Amino acid sequence: MKVKKGFTLVEVIIAMFITTVLISAVYFMFIRVFQMNREQDQFIQMQDSLRTVSIIVEKDIRKSTQNVDIKKEGNTTTLQYLDDTGQKLEGSENIFTYKLENNRLYRNGIFLMENLEEFDLTNHNYYVNLELKSKTGKREVSHDKKIYLR
Repeated sequence: MKVKKGFTLVEVIIAMFITTVLISAVYFMFIRVFQMNREQDQFIQMQDSLRTVSIIVEKDIRKSTQNVDIKKEGNTTTLQYLDDTGQKLEGSENIFTYKLENNRLYRNGIFLMENLEEFDLTNHNYYVNLELKSKTGKREVSHDKKIYLR
């Protein structure tokens, strides 16, 4: 009796099915890892943007006499320097206006960042509290900072 060498049709179909399942699993895993990497990059970029805005606001406060007046009107926050007696100092170098409009933050009319949902600057006795919140994808990003006055 002569034995034929090779695979039957059923064996070939089963091998192709198993190969297709394995390749599909690897493909979807690769796509998911790629998406997670992209989401993480967006999250990191948003954190960096929030930190940058925080540094700019802190510099604005540090340049002052450490006596500031903060006023909020709608989506606009005004930071104004005060002298040692508590009187407002005049001049454009002593006033900073932060405006949150359409999720974009502007400082004195100059664009700072986008995708910002909340900008809150609050004056306390010994410090100024800064709260920034944003959203990237499904994740919320926030940055809170207390800027202590000398």
